[in-house]
Formats: sequence, C-alpha cells, structure tokens
Amino acid sequence: MKDLDIKDIWKDGNAADEKVYAKPEIDRMIRKGSSSLVHRFIKTLSVELWLNLVVLTFFSLGLLYTKQWVIGGGMMVLNALFFVYYRNLINILKKEEIDSSVLEHLYTIQRIVKRFILHYKIASFVLAILVVAAVFYLDGNEFYIKFTNDPKSFIIGLASGVLVAIPFTFYVIHLLYGKKARKLAYMIESLEQKED
Repeated sequence: MKDLDIKDIWKDGNAADEKVYAKPEIDRMIRKGSSSLVHRFIKTLSVELWLNLVVLTFFSLGLLYTKQWVIGGGMMVLNALFFVYYRNLINILKKEEIDSSVLEHLYTIQRIVKRFILHYKIASFVLAILVVAAVFYLDGNEFYIKFTNDPKSFIIGLASGVLVAIPFTFYVIHLLYGKKARKLAYMIESLEQKED
C-alpha cells in the first residue's frame, strides 16, 4: 500500500471500512509507509556516502601525488569529516523508532531531515567557495598564472565560479532529498488534518 493511501481510507471510510481498518491496522500501515520513506533517505545517504568517499579519496590522492599538499590534505580532512557526519546521520535514522505516536515519529524524522538539508546547503556554499578558490590556488595552472597578477580578474573569476557552483549544488540537493522531504511533509500534513 502506498504511503498516502491511508488518507483515502480515512476520507472515504464508512462503518464497514472501520471494522476492516481498525486503528491498530491503520497505525501499522502508516508505520510501514514512514519506514519505507526513511529507508529511501538512508539508501540515498548511503550511496552518496560511498560516492563521496571514493571520489574525494581519488582526487585527494591525486593532489597529494602532484605535491599539492595543502589542498590534498584539506580534501582528506573534509573527506573524513563527511564520512563521520553521514555515518552518524544514517545511524540516527536507523535507530529512530516509533515510541509513542506515528505523528510524533514523523515530526522527529522531519527535524532530522531538515537539519541535514540545512547543513548540506551551508556546507555546499562554503565548499563551493573553497573549491573555486582551490582552482585558482593550484600552482602552475592557467588560472593561477593569469589571475594572480590582476586582483580584479581574480575576484571576477572567483565570483563567477561560485555563482555557477552554488545553484548547481543546490539543484543536486533538491534532486536527491527535496522530493523525499516534501513527501514526508505531506504525510505529516495529512495526519494532522485527520487528527483535527
């Protein structure tokens, strides 16, 4: 049964339906639906965790191999921080259980997801600036040679890179997590309307 089919049962139910769909059965269906939504969050987070780990490690080792110690080392530290953050978030979502009501459970999950998306956006903003700055910083590349002699060009180039990187990153966040967050919000709204 789909996550939001329960709303239709409540809206269209009659006395016979209430016997078929008793409160414990309805709670069980909602738990199953919210669990599957949380499972999809965890699956997306896990894929992103391992993708980040592989890609960032590859680039970090490449930079360290070319003796770009500051940027390569910085990427390794960021890689470790991302890994710890994602593992912690995944563990929290896996441990989160329905203790009292389904609605309270969904509120808790929504708080965790909103906090994660906010952290993701802040980190993306800061990282976009750092990545664009790193491109200019790398010794011996065209950006470094061309822009270090002209501060105005450096600022324009940095701003242009950031203006492209940040919207692209926010769009990726929306694709990965926005739809799931909206579905969670819709589930909560549907349950709140039923309780009123």
